[in-house]
Amino acid sequence: MWLIALVAIAALPKPFTAIVLGVNGRGSTLYVARTGKATFTSQAENVALTDVISPWVMQRGSSAAEYFAIDLLLGEEITVTPTGRAEDDDGPFLVARVKLGATDVTEALVRAGHAWVKPEARTNQKLTALEAEARAAKRGLWAERNPLEPWLWHELTMLGDKPNKHVHSGWECPFVQATKCKDCGGVRFYSLEEARAAGFAPHDVCMKEAEIRIAESSGEPEGVERDDDNRRLLPRSPRRACKVDKDCAVAPMTPCTCPPCGHAWREAARADVVQRMKKNFARAACGGVGCPACATMWGGTKAVCKDEQCRSE
Repeated sequence: MWLIALVAIAALPKPFTAIVLGVNGRGSTLYVARTGKATFTSQAENVALTDVISPWVMQRGSSAAEYFAIDLLLGEEITVTPTGRAEDDDGPFLVARVKLGATDVTEALVRAGHAWVKPEARTNQKLTALEAEARAAKRGLWAERNPLEPWLWHELTMLGDKPNKHVHSGWECPFVQATKCKDCGGVRFYSLEEARAAGFAPHDVCMKEAEIRIAESSGEPEGVERDDDNRRLLPRSPRRACKVDKDCAVAPMTPCTCPPCGHAWREAARADVVQRMKKNFARAACGGVGCPACATMWGGTKAVCKDEQCRSE
C-alpha cells in the first residue's frame, strides 16, 4: 500500500522558503506552498522529511505526531533543502531537510518521540542518539508497550465474527473466504484493544504473531480527552496558551486548498500566532485551485480561553 518508490534526483530544486499549510496524514510529511509571486501553475506540494518516518494514519501515535507537527509548523515559514524525490500511492513528492529558523524539524520530531529513524539512515549518529533518548524517556510513540516500525505496519480490516466471538485479519482470512463469514460484516474493529474490550479474541488461523502485532499497533489509545460536543481536545501547547479570552483568536482559512464539503471546524490559537499565520498565508504562492461546488458549514467561529488554553466554539 505505502511502499515508496524513489525516483530520479536529477534537477532537484534549489533550497526555497515555503509556508506550511498542513500536515499530510502523518507528522513527517508536510503540505507547503512556496513563497513568492504566484503564477497560474503554482501549486502547493507535499514534502517528506528526510531520514525519518512517523506512524501512518490509523497506526497508534499518528495523531500525536500530526498534532505535534501542526503545533510547531502550521502557518510558519520554513526553509526547504531538497535531498531527493519519491512517489507513493498519493503521487510524487519531495524529500527534504526542513528548518524552522534554527530548528531542524527532523531532529525536533525524533527528539519528541514522534518519528522513527529509517533503517538506511541509522548511520546518522545524531538522529539515532535522539531516538534512543526519546525511547529511554518513553516520549511519544515510545510510551507504547510494543511500538511497531511504520515500514512493517499496514491497515487490517479487523472483522468481528459475532457467533464465535473471533476477530479476523480481513476478508483474505481463509476462514472468512471458506465460510463467506455472513456475520463478519456487521462489526469492524480499528484496534485489537477495541476488539478485546468487546469480548472478541484473535482467530488462530489468520491472526498470527505478525498480524497481532500490527493489530496491537492500530487505532488510537483509549482515554482521549474530548469536549462537550465529543470533539477530540488538542494537546496543551504554548501555541494556545492564554489567560483571558482576548489572548485568543480563530485561525484563518488555509490558502491553496479547497474547503471541505459539509461541516468543517476552525481551531483557535494565541492572537499573535493567528496574526503571524495571516501574514504568512498571504505570502503563499499558489495559482487557481479547482474546488468542487459545494457548501461548507463552518464551526469554531469564536475563540475563548479555557483552562489556560485557547479553544474555539
